[in-house]
Amino acid sequence: MTNIFDKEIYKLPEGTIDREFSFFIDEKIGFNIKEIETKLALRNLSKKQHYTIGQSRSWIGLSAQIFQTPYNELYDILTILEGKKLETAVDLGAAYGRLAFVFNAFYPDANFYGYEFVTERVQEGNRLLTQYNIKNSILIEQDLIKTSFDVKKADLYFIYDFSDPGDLRKMLEIFSKRWGNEKFLIVARGKSLRSIIQNKFPEFHLCYAPFHTENWSVYSSYCDLASC
Repeated sequence: MTNIFDKEIYKLPEGTIDREFSFFIDEKIGFNIKEIETKLALRNLSKKQHYTIGQSRSWIGLSAQIFQTPYNELYDILTILEGKKLETAVDLGAAYGRLAFVFNAFYPDANFYGYEFVTERVQEGNRLLTQYNIKNSILIEQDLIKTSFDVKKADLYFIYDFSDPGDLRKMLEIFSKRWGNEKFLIVARGKSLRSIIQNKFPEFHLCYAPFHTENWSVYSSYCDLASC
């Protein structure tokens, strides 16, 4: 039996493709992603309408294995961060909340807040968090590009290429204003984000050395990652 509270189950087995592995873990946890995404695509009439609902990207019409970060990648990120004191994590663009399960396996006593724009994904993620009695994690329906949205204070933030470069810069400006005044880590996934940070937010990488991989980077506001 698969124990979803054992962090090692999220590690990619040798010779396994990450998308296939993520599909397997989705099934073990009990996500009804394919059914929900099919209904969302039909409701929006065209599978090409994954870009926007109103002014926000919703990524409707794509396979969950494409628009969601693979479990093994989340495992690798948290393995790099393991041992650091993390009491609160915020996921900006949480989709179905895969990260909530992996984060809970690493930090069972920490709080997790995942923000997602699409109602059905929020409901499905919260259904399973309740089913597994994970009381310190929750998904919240939220349009991240609304000017009224104020990012909750946390020790760790996850942010993705969830929108166009202008919206991503606005989000990063929130963290830039806090840089040097608060202690936190940012996991940035996506080439657009890395490019924006490199060119527009030098404070994120000049003060303390970040950690880079092909798909994601970790930035710290208070220490070199190798030494803190």
